Amino acid sequence: MSEDKKVIVSAGKDVDAAVTAGLARLDLPREAVEVEVLDEGRQGMFGLGARAARVRLSVTDEGERERVAPSPAPAAAPPSRREEPVKKQVVREVRREPQAEVSAPTEAEPTEADKIRVAREAMKGLLRAMHLTDAHVEVERAESGPNEDEEPPLVIDVKGPGTDILIGSDGEVLSAFQYITRLLVGRSMQCWVHVVVDVQGYKAQRADRLRDLAHRMADQAADTDCAVILQPMPPHERRVVHVALFDDPRVTTESIYEGDRRRVTILPEED
Repeated sequence: MSEDKKVIVSAGKDVDAAVTAGLARLDLPREAVEVEVLDEGRQGMFGLGARAARVRLSVTDEGERERVAPSPAPAAAPPSRREEPVKKQVVREVRREPQAEVSAPTEAEPTEADKIRVAREAMKGLLRAMHLTDAHVEVERAESGPNEDEEPPLVIDVKGPGTDILIGSDGEVLSAFQYITRLLVGRSMQCWVHVVVDVQGYKAQRADRLRDLAHRMADQAADTDCAVILQPMPPHERRVVHVALFDDPRVTTESIYEGDRRRVTILPEED
């Protein structure tokens, strides 16, 4: 056996699966190798953050002899007293009329009720995994914005004892928690679903402050006849400003720049 076949590294969903895969590659039984666990792996939460297990299989001297030992030749079949006559197979060509192609049925689009149900189940599953079983979950569609072609997000509102740990400093933990929730909902629905997660009314209170800021900056833009550029904001906060000023005839709003620098500018309407 070559040196590269005496020691191999194998992977699997767990240690047993990794060992089984390695034995199949070596074509040896379990007793012919020594196993060293390199990484026990991790299942992760709901399939996220999973890591495969890895093992190193070293072939023992006895296992190597078993591998290189020649297999006994199969015993010759006893001669038949009478050979059966060979039957000829007759192949007939059958002509079939061409048929119309039938397309595979397409899956129905998820309904609003499906999206709400999946979003609620995903959130409750996350909260159970974090031992926040007393938390209360509500899911509803946000109000429509100025862009009629844009579907407003599903807002998942989480309240209850202990849930404030999901907010973190300046909402950083909440942003990460929302990202995981979107992944779970998208995986279940097999499509992108715009989900916004709020905890203990943190984002609702932030939205109230943003609306007040938007109206004050609109007054400034209209009084000075100069554009007002706000600080960079994430998409859901920019949307709050756009919606707040949508019906204000004195100003218009638009987003400028890209990436983390993207922000809202408030422009006075021309007379």
